[in-house]
Amino acid sequence: MTGRTHLSFGIITAAAFSTFVLKTDSTYYWHPILFTGLAALGSLVPDLDHEKSILSNKLPILSYVVRRLCGCGKEQFSVNRTYPHDVVLMGILGILAILKAPILLGFFFGYWGHLFLDAFTYKGDSYLYFFFRNKSGLNFKAGRFYLVPSALRVGSESTAAKVLAFFLSIGFAFLAMRFGNGLMNYDDVTTLVGNVSGYFQGI
Repeated sequence: MTGRTHLSFGIITAAAFSTFVLKTDSTYYWHPILFTGLAALGSLVPDLDHEKSILSNKLPILSYVVRRLCGCGKEQFSVNRTYPHDVVLMGILGILAILKAPILLGFFFGYWGHLFLDAFTYKGDSYLYFFFRNKSGLNFKAGRFYLVPSALRVGSESTAAKVLAFFLSIGFAFLAMRFGNGLMNYDDVTTLVGNVSGYFQGI
């Protein structure tokens, strides 16, 4: 998925989810603005291991450090799906971080949303990257995590990927609004679809 697709998905789902939770939990870290802002940042962070990502272009020094720590040599600086995309590692670190600092809930909501979307692509995510890595990056035959069979996977920058992200965003937002506000009527549904469509038209 492209950075803009990840960002749009993170913002839409986080805004809907935090609005739902806020109805039953007024703790400050669930506030829609804070939660959605952190989720937006979290949705972009995993791609710091790729030199052409949105955050890598904005923070080249940090991206350089991340790529070196991930073991990417100069010839591999476009290698993606390293430690930041390790679903096992980032799942454990995320849970530990949230238990220590609940304010990071929004950040990891966006971060895990990024990994969720990537699990539908041909490259997938990684798991236990340390054990499956090799000189050319991540072994494509091992250490890959997917949510769908190969026939249903999409290219990261394809139109299919944008369509998939669009419908997943609609689905998550609908569920959050459904359980947060009661049964949605026709006007609610058309407004939701229109707003999400607006986000995805520019990506």
